[in-house]
Amino acid sequence: MGRNIIPGKNKSRVEAAVTLIELLVVVTIIAVVFGLGLAVLSQTNKDMGLRGAVGQVNSVLRFARATAINEHAPCHVEVDPKERRLVCVVKRTMGLWHCEDLRSDGQTTGAFSRDGRVSGGVPSTGRFGNGLGFEGKGGSVDCGPIPIYTSDQGLEFEAWVHQSRRVEQTVIEKKGEYALGIDKTGLPWAQVGRLKVTARGQQVPLHYWCHLRARYDGDDVRLYANDRQVGYAKGKVSLSDSGASLTLGSTSAPYVGTLDEVRVSALIASPQQEFRLPDHVAIWIGDAPDIKEVPEGEEVAVTPSPQKAEKIYFDGMGRLDAERHPGPFRLTLVSAHEKATITITRIGTVE
Repeated sequence: MGRNIIPGKNKSRVEAAVTLIELLVVVTIIAVVFGLGLAVLSQTNKDMGLRGAVGQVNSVLRFARATAINEHAPCHVEVDPKERRLVCVVKRTMGLWHCEDLRSDGQTTGAFSRDGRVSGGVPSTGRFGNGLGFEGKGGSVDCGPIPIYTSDQGLEFEAWVHQSRRVEQTVIEKKGEYALGIDKTGLPWAQVGRLKVTARGQQVPLHYWCHLRARYDGDDVRLYANDRQVGYAKGKVSLSDSGASLTLGSTSAPYVGTLDEVRVSALIASPQQEFRLPDHVAIWIGDAPDIKEVPEGEEVAVTPSPQKAEKIYFDGMGRLDAERHPGPFRLTLVSAHEKATITITRIGTVE
């Protein structure tokens, strides 16, 4: 018996068939696409370590700028090319006295249970709420010993002062270590170890509140009045803890006027904002020399830059400190395959 041929059915089977040539074309296309994708992926992964390092460096720099803006105070980042290291130096409060109260036991409350014993002071109107007033022969506050974290740390000490007459006086003093004061002509001064700086013609105004701050960052002492730099002395000192008490005012030059918001801070490297680059990435300050590429896919150690460590300073408004940096500051990160440039602009943005 012969088979019945259904015209439409057999035709569809023939049309659904795949020839060898068509199969080879499809396989070829898949191979080409896979090869192109592998090349792109290889190029992308080749310097993933460099791009990750760029992201980490940007993070440290932006944190420093944000800290300067939030605290209305300078902040800096230390860059050590030889060690492939960046770290943001931050403030850690060691002592703080709001001068809001004068208890019946003759003490004013301080942070971290460091109350101060007041001599010759009375409650007064402060810059923020209450303050401590010292009139007549003046007075002082014994705040007890304040520790030094490390001998190479930086320091910042500050206070709001209100003056009614000109007289030689001390605002903050830790004998033999650091001090902040005002001379008889109204010029503020600061001292850290052997380094002393006096304001250049910028007097503390009478009958107005004035914020005084001194900052030692390991390279120099800078003096500020109402956030404006008024004095500078370059040099290094090694801080040692003498065990002496911190005093507001002193026995030899008592404070005369009203005090408020006194703070002493350490400037220390933040472990949370420290980044060490991997061995296959080097960091250069400014431009880096041309690189000698190695075959793709190889990740090799890159010789670190021989440059000395430098600091990137942001001012209290988050801008690049114009006195220390005359123009934009540039860093270059280098791997065996590629270079990447990071620029801190004059306004402090990281690009």
